Amino acid sequence: MSIEVPIKEPHRDFLDRMMKEHDLSNHQEVVSALVAFASKDDAQANEDIFEYRCVGECYQNDYSAPMEVSDEAIDYLKRMIEEHDLGDYDTEAEQLGKAVRCLINYAEEGDNPKTIFAK
Repeated sequence: MSIEVPIKEPHRDFLDRMMKEHDLSNHQEVVSALVAFASKDDAQANEDIFEYRCVGECYQNDYSAPMEVSDEAIDYLKRMIEEHDLGDYDTEAEQLGKAVRCLINYAEEGDNPKTIFAK
C-alpha cells in the first residue's frame, strides 16, 4: 500500500541518519525495520514503544514521506493506533504518521537503534 507519512524534521533527520548508518536505501526501509522490530508480538515492548509520544504541535508536520508499506505493517500500525489511543486525527495518513513517529521516538532512545537495526 502506498501512503504519505507526515513527519517532523527531527524524525526525517533520524530516518536519514539510520539510512546512512545501516546502509538502507530509503526511508521506507527504515520504517519497515521499525515496524518489523515492533510487531514481534511482545505486548510489553508495544507498551514501551507507544508511550513515546511527540509533544507539542503534533498536528503541524514538516514533511510528508511517501512510502510503500506492506498490508501486514498497515494492519499492525492500525491495531496500535486503536490499542494506544492514537486516533485523534482527521485522516488515516495522519494516524499512521503518528504511529510511525512513536516508533521513531522510541528508536532514538539509548541503544535502541543497535537492537532494532542489528543484522
